[in-house]
Amino acid sequence: VRCFVRLRAPTTFEAIWARRCERLSWGPGHVAVRPNARRERDVAPLRLEVDGVLEPSASQAAAYATAVDPLVRGALRGVNGTLICVGGAGTGKTHTLHGSDSARHEPLEAPRQEWGAALRACEQLLKHVPKPPGAVQKGGGLTSPLTSPPNAGLTTLDHAAVLRGAPHAIPAAPPPPPSA
Repeated sequence: VRCFVRLRAPTTFEAIWARRCERLSWGPGHVAVRPNARRERDVAPLRLEVDGVLEPSASQAAAYATAVDPLVRGALRGVNGTLICVGGAGTGKTHTLHGSDSARHEPLEAPRQEWGAALRACEQLLKHVPKPPGAVQKGGGLTSPLTSPPNAGLTTLDHAAVLRGAPHAIPAAPPPPPSA
């Protein structure tokens, strides 16, 4: 189990009142939260040792490379992995997973640096989809003699459509042989 903490930049309210900044500190392998001095006088500071801390200025690419890329590379080798994002409302879980608003709504129109971990993982996985024999790269899709018309049961696997979340056709299984 590996644990990473991604810190988001303080909101305007937090920056004005400096509440978050007074109570939170971090280093390369730890995060510390000091209790509220007015309400929690007898509580010791909480220090968490973690595998990595992503600063508020960390890019989506840095977050992916640090926490998600090793999981995807493991999956490509057949190793199970799980990414769990935990935090209160407004802490950046959706932003980390799905990116900016434009990346969530129109992923292929959004600048790549705005993509979240989910799109980056899809892109990385699709790069490892083997090409069928005789396939040629054509635009954003893959076309082969088996997937071209007139073979109506087979269609092109379009990488862009997968990234958009559009349904893509998979070759239909042949019908079972008639029972005797």
